[in-house]
Amino acid sequence: MEKRMGLKVLRLSAVVVAVAGLLLLHSYARSRALPVVRIGDISPAMNFARVRIEGVLESDARRLRSGSVLYVVDDGTGTLAVFSNDAPDGRLPLAGSPVAVSGNLSVGVGNEVRLRAQAVEVSVDDSIPVAGTKLAEITADRKGERMAVVGRVSKVWAPRAGSNSPYKLVLADESGTLEVVHWLADAPSVAVGDVVEIFGTIGVYKDQVQLKVWEAAQIRALE
Repeated sequence: MEKRMGLKVLRLSAVVVAVAGLLLLHSYARSRALPVVRIGDISPAMNFARVRIEGVLESDARRLRSGSVLYVVDDGTGTLAVFSNDAPDGRLPLAGSPVAVSGNLSVGVGNEVRLRAQAVEVSVDDSIPVAGTKLAEITADRKGERMAVVGRVSKVWAPRAGSNSPYKLVLADESGTLEVVHWLADAPSVAVGDVVEIFGTIGVYKDQVQLKVWEAAQIRALE
């Protein structure tokens, strides 16, 4: 160079190049596909990480007093509380609905991990066959009736060894949920997210409607 470049110009050039590089990195990070992580693999060390999770709602989505919406997502490896400031129009999705969430992880008191959602995608579950009776139509006044129901498993609970308590699972469809109970040690294995057909007898226990199953063959996986 015939003339030496001034230090002020060099500093300004360095700042411009650095800012341009940061903007490009930010644009790339925003536009690239987010990694889908398993809930069971999420740890407090991932605080502020931007991720995507996919699973089903463990319980009905509910609106909080703050105005945000709480989704509890289960992907088979664990559950995660998801908070969204954008409430969907109309009715909130019910337990068992397939959902995909993108957002940032945050760690609260006691290393409790939660997800602040930027986008919540709830799918219409076309994989559940149309049943003759919707789960919401099964009420206490139908106690003693025997019927078959179809739904997606949203919860599974097994009693501790030696207990007389029943096995429980919760079915969900587009209308609502229904608790299913049985005492079968040889019942087919089902997991959260499975679509099943179950035949049983309607009962009521502590004012809660249940479907009681007495034979392993009355529980059938549909997918």
